[in-house]
Amino acid sequence: MGKKRRDGRAAKRGNSAPSSNAVARNSGGGVCLQGGTYNGQLKGGKPHGQGRLDWGDGDVYEGEFKEGVGCGRGAFKWADGRFYDGEWREGEQHGKGTYRWGDGRIYEGEFAGGAVHGWGAMTWPSGRMYEGQWAEGNMHGNGKMVHPTGEIFEGEFKDGYLHGKGKVKYPSGVICEGIWMKGKFAKRKLRSQRSQQRRLEVAKKTCEHCGVDDHQYKLQVCSGCNLALYCSDACQKAASRSHRRICGIISELPSRDSDRLNLEYDKDKMVDLDAGLRYGTKYMGNLKHLAIKIEEMASGDAIKLSTKQLSSLLKSKRRALESVVFSLSDGHGYEKVCGIIEATVWLELHGLKHLRLRGTRFNGVKSVCDIIHQQKDTLEVLCLPFLGIDWRKAKNRRTIAQGIGSCRHLVHLNLEGCLLMDADLKVVLQDLPNLRILGLTRYGADAHEFTDNTCGLIARKCPRLQELSLLNHNQLSVKGVRKVFEGCTHLRSFYTSTRKLSCKDFQSLLDIAPQLTYLYLGGETRLSNSEISEIIEATGGRVVFQLSVGGVFEPVSVSAKTWEAYECQHAALSSIWLRQDDPIANVWTGMLEG
Repeated sequence: MGKKRRDGRAAKRGNSAPSSNAVARNSGGGVCLQGGTYNGQLKGGKPHGQGRLDWGDGDVYEGEFKEGVGCGRGAFKWADGRFYDGEWREGEQHGKGTYRWGDGRIYEGEFAGGAVHGWGAMTWPSGRMYEGQWAEGNMHGNGKMVHPTGEIFEGEFKDGYLHGKGKVKYPSGVICEGIWMKGKFAKRKLRSQRSQQRRLEVAKKTCEHCGVDDHQYKLQVCSGCNLALYCSDACQKAASRSHRRICGIISELPSRDSDRLNLEYDKDKMVDLDAGLRYGTKYMGNLKHLAIKIEEMASGDAIKLSTKQLSSLLKSKRRALESVVFSLSDGHGYEKVCGIIEATVWLELHGLKHLRLRGTRFNGVKSVCDIIHQQKDTLEVLCLPFLGIDWRKAKNRRTIAQGIGSCRHLVHLNLEGCLLMDADLKVVLQDLPNLRILGLTRYGADAHEFTDNTCGLIARKCPRLQELSLLNHNQLSVKGVRKVFEGCTHLRSFYTSTRKLSCKDFQSLLDIAPQLTYLYLGGETRLSNSEISEIIEATGGRVVFQLSVGGVFEPVSVSAKTWEAYECQHAALSSIWLRQDDPIANVWTGMLEG
């Protein structure tokens, strides 16, 4: 690790994308239009749009151009065996991409300004692998390097060195951790993984109340939960007031070895949420996924949930948690719960992959953006339906849009009930190359209604979308939906309630979207049962229809072959819907392409 590495620099000036603005080929490998054969679209005499540039000596670029410069998605193959496939901006690698060297090295991740920069993974022919942060071609930031011999280096890197806090785990189980400087130990501490585990096990065997261990007294386990230990009857009696709440709901809680804690509360199932959170804090050492779901409460209920207990769990598990779901439905007790949980409690979150806060009210826009900013480098799923802020102020909308747009790794984004305008949505979608699921359901008579122009924006910014919800945007015409279907060529699920589409419109739209398998029709859609059956027959049963009232549609007067195909498609989608019932599940993994 002491050797400085600059293998990550993938694109110097000599590796830039084609540009017709140059007058000659650069000696380092940079290219110009002169001397090569170009086939593709032109604008003003310059390459613009899709095209292919071949110099006849092995250097070939194929992809998108903009005013003579490689810009957008494209692939470059060099004569010496190097190959890059990914995103370009102003003639340089910029965004997501994959770079392969002639000697077998492969990098997959982010680029900026023609160099490896951001988050990515590199593998070497020897089997060595690094995954983590990069800066200007060097390993820089938090990362993890695995050697083929079994050693695992994990910690902070700087200019290609392991530099800062870090640790090395050897195959024997010995872990060497401490402070590193330029790949060498400045301060080290050796420990055995087995001895550490024994110390943890011993530390767990202490009295719940007074803290004495089993070397001093013989501890007795609580008969109610088989978890808590006590050294005497007096200690058990003293701790019973708080501990009996856990004993009372132990049958509703997962095992202590589980990595997920799912707490649900409604008027028919009034779980002590504070006791569940205390159980997760104290006994669940492997906790990674937390979900709190509060449905309608009976009038007069006193919900057992406090900011203090929730904050305690988030603090103790902040480095381990990967997903947090807090879902609050409308109904009795909504105002009461909003008053209980302070917005600042969510500032304990850091480095999440999945965050869903439904119906949560915040003190201001800044607190929301602070929460999002702490997860922006890792967040893949962000659901903020019915976000409780003042949407009437343009400054608030723009600030929220910029915060969400900074999460470049987003795969799933749900902004249901959020009152964004077209200009705000453009800021959100400006740089989200991995986005696959987008929810923009509209609620409220005062909410802005998206138009056909919005559909064009979505089609341009999110060509790889696979699920899109535009429910309650009732003014969309066949022109706008066509833009989405033509631009989003991977779209599989579409939610709409527009009243402007006829049976013939749907048939023509589904002809240009052969990959679409699921269509949800809201209450404003004006199609009769016979018309839906006619569409199903015309598409051979490949598209499953679901109605807002009545559930999955059962077609009538269709052929046996169409009915069989429709049933098979419904069964395939049902397995995905089952996973969606789990509030913590990464529901996109079963439906999205790689």
